[in-house]
Amino acid sequence: MAIEIFPSAADVIVLRIQGKLEHAEVMRMIDLMEESINSHEKTHVFAEIIDFRGLEASQFGEYLRRTGPFLKKLKRFGRIAVVSDQTWMRAVAKVESALLPNISYETFTLSQRDEALAWVEGRRARPHGTGLRIVETSRPEMLAFELDGKITEDELELIVDRFTEKRERRPTRVIGKIVRLGGAEIKGLVDDDFVKMKIAAFSSVERYALVGGPAWLARYVSLINTFTKADLRHFPLEDEAAAWKWVEAELQ
Repeated sequence: MAIEIFPSAADVIVLRIQGKLEHAEVMRMIDLMEESINSHEKTHVFAEIIDFRGLEASQFGEYLRRTGPFLKKLKRFGRIAVVSDQTWMRAVAKVESALLPNISYETFTLSQRDEALAWVEGRRARPHGTGLRIVETSRPEMLAFELDGKITEDELELIVDRFTEKRERRPTRVIGKIVRLGGAEIKGLVDDDFVKMKIAAFSSVERYALVGGPAWLARYVSLINTFTKADLRHFPLEDEAAAWKWVEAELQ
């Protein structure tokens, strides 16, 4: 079978989709969705997608006719996880999430299956865990952090606290590893204390290394470096050891 449906809570649909889908399987999946959104205030969906190769193109009209009414019930969908190692599948999910404002998709790789399922089932508060992790180093005057996903307002406050301690303890070296960049809560970004912290940061920091992140980050760091007294450098993820050597510190 190309679609497997696993036991779950009444308001949670857990699917594994693999290969090319037959018409009967697609209709069975639509029936399941329809029944759930008509029976529950919210329906949460976990879809694990492995080597997806499409469905019967001749039946697109029928699929659109059956799923069209879902557009009037988008508020009935809750947590939705798309789990796949196919990059294009995760990209499609993100685009669809942007086009359908009442539905929020989160994408995961197959290695993140367990955390995705825990989030969909409500056993995990955040889809990707803690966005910010402070890392201990061999230098007391240094701030090291790892970013993986979206930063909450509470996590921004951790950074603010480190930079707004009495002046002699403000970090002079900073290293940040970017595993996955997911933004930050808007309220936290416009907070007055956070803005003051950003100003204070570059008045005390001597060396600031950013490791990894999206391709554009290296160009951004190069641009910002021309406007600050601090020496900012970007290192590819595979050169993390060189970044630690440059800031003259080690992990504890």
